[in-house]
Amino acid sequence: TPTSTPSNNSDTKWITEKDLVDFYTLDCTDPSSKAKGSISDPKKSYVACDTNGTAKYILGPVDVPGADLSTASAGLVYNNAGQSTGEWGVDIQFGAAGTKAFASASKRLYDLKATDTTRNRFAVVLDGNVITAPSMNSEITDGKAQITGSFTAKSAKALANQLSFGSLP
Repeated sequence: TPTSTPSNNSDTKWITEKDLVDFYTLDCTDPSSKAKGSISDPKKSYVACDTNGTAKYILGPVDVPGADLSTASAGLVYNNAGQSTGEWGVDIQFGAAGTKAFASASKRLYDLKATDTTRNRFAVVLDGNVITAPSMNSEITDGKAQITGSFTAKSAKALANQLSFGSLP
């Protein structure tokens, strides 16, 4: 159990001794380390690998369950002037409960950006593995977010499909 009461889902007080042991002993390059299934308890911290086996995470409790995500779609990214940047991204939209939960999480994570860039990210977990973990570049209060990065049309569409089934700790 946590050593003291965590103040939010990003608080390091969630991290237990077991989490640390799991984190340091987890070999994400070993195919048998890949999680098979869902997060056992969404109200607790969790250690996971990414799907590529190149990164591992200690995640806080789930902030937004996948059921609160209304839509996810791939598309071209547009700048503030409405012109296409030529890059691909994934647009996500939450329902009412997800909008409220994601607004709270995005504020918390964005505020961490100034002090701890390793903790200002949100992870999307599918079948116990992190499928993406982008950083939070702004507060998102309207329930509409965009994930950008080094996407191709194919990889953006694949992530949009996966997002329809994940959760966001």
